Amino acid sequence: PPYKTSYIQKAVKLIIEKEILKEDGIIVAETDELNKVLKQLEDENINIYDIRKYGRVDIIFIKRKG
Repeated sequence: PPYKTSYIQKAVKLIIEKEILKEDGIIVAETDELNKVLKQLEDENINIYDIRKYGRVDIIFIKRKG
């Protein structure tokens, strides 16, 4: 949260661009609009390695490529 924003894409992009995430680090994002967020993240330099559903939200586990 907050939902209905593009915060996940913006945050992931900055984390990858600024090289904040360690090589073995994980980004965990929560959304209630999984398909929208996955589409937004398509062009980022990341790997989505797990998605888990909890109630109405999805938790996305992200690692950087490489």
